[in-house]
Amino acid sequence: MAVNCLAVGSTSTSSHCHYEVQTLQRLVQYSPQSANEVRRLLGDTMMHFAPDARATTRLLSKLAKAGKSEAALAFLQCCQEVGLEANVFHFAAVLRAFAQSSGWDAALVLLGDMEQKSVRSNVIAQSCAITACEKGGKWVEALVLLKSMRSSTMELDTVAVNSVISACEKAGLWQLALRLLSVLQEDSLEASCVSYSAAISACEKGTAWTQALNLLDAMATESIQVNTISCSAAISACARKGEWTQALQILNQMARMEVAINEVALSGVVSACEKASAWLEAMALLQASRPMSVSPDTIFFCAAITACANRGEWAQALGLLHSMDQAVVAKNLITFNAVISACHEGGEWQKALDLFETCASARLKRDIVTYNATIGACGQGAQWETALWALMVAQEQNLLPTVITCNSAILGCARARSWQAALSLLGSSALHQVRPNVISYEAAALACQASASLCVLLSEVFNLG
Repeated sequence: MAVNCLAVGSTSTSSHCHYEVQTLQRLVQYSPQSANEVRRLLGDTMMHFAPDARATTRLLSKLAKAGKSEAALAFLQCCQEVGLEANVFHFAAVLRAFAQSSGWDAALVLLGDMEQKSVRSNVIAQSCAITACEKGGKWVEALVLLKSMRSSTMELDTVAVNSVISACEKAGLWQLALRLLSVLQEDSLEASCVSYSAAISACEKGTAWTQALNLLDAMATESIQVNTISCSAAISACARKGEWTQALQILNQMARMEVAINEVALSGVVSACEKASAWLEAMALLQASRPMSVSPDTIFFCAAITACANRGEWAQALGLLHSMDQAVVAKNLITFNAVISACHEGGEWQKALDLFETCASARLKRDIVTYNATIGACGQGAQWETALWALMVAQEQNLLPTVITCNSAILGCARARSWQAALSLLGSSALHQVRPNVISYEAAALACQASASLCVLLSEVFNLG
């Protein structure tokens, strides 16, 4: 690990540089956690830093870059204990180390130590502490530090405000993120793409898609170049509300402005199509991804398959599932559940059953959604015995049936006119801790239609108590 010493060729300077390198290597290797450990490790070597406070700054900065925040703090504390100078640049270097390691609590303690030792903080030290709080998800602490900067004579910078906006973004506090954007203007600071991207991401997490679009428009008004991150965040905000036309418009804007389109942006638009069941548009985006050199991922395919499933387009959903093999994209249970559900809606019980079996061979742990869709497909196809078999397998896997599970199985019996099995399922619902509903009894009534057993069903209804 190299150390940039300010050598001028003299013997003393060369010797001092040697001590810097040696000290850094020892601190990185042994990572002392306290001032006492540093003193035992370095001994009299500490005093070589007395004539040059900048050497201490360089060493602490190198420790920060090496991710040795605890060692940096221990060295700083040792410097103070042996009477060496500890200035704001030394504290700022250690705070930078905590910013990189998300050590927000240690950063706040160090700021308090600076105040106690009458070391006047500066914008670099404060910004590093704010960044540590941001990375640690402590938006309140970050905001308090920013307010203290504004109330002091300290000059505020964009980096500090951006860090607080990012902290609010992680917490989904989009209103506060927008307020902080206005702080930049109030303090005559220039908002950057980072500022807007963080605010747009906050709107995305808060499902405030209209505000996200307004921010994207504001970037154009202020001649701030949008990038993949800002556009993807706006697309995701639209996707959460199923605003697929707006999401697609942003994607087209990215293409016109030659902004790189990645998997996140493309998957976001497809997710918007999924929520709106716009399956044709989802399929078109899959075709459009090829010339864009964007490789659709599992999330992309899941969204496209679900969009098809929502419209009962089982053939398209099944085709997309096979396309995942060609694209070498990993399948997961969500993709299988969506295609099985599409087959259910399309009355393709045999294909649903095949996919149900494929899940097991692919070593995917089937959940109750898988069983509900499969039982529903078999029930719709009047395959009551297969539906009951799937219900039994679900119980063997310790999966708790839902009212949907039972209703699907009863409906299968009804379609096959197997009234005995339908009534048996209805009677055993309590054993599965499932409370029958109106659909349960309507399905059983259908099974008992044109049969004297209807009287039995009526008796069951009146005995509910």
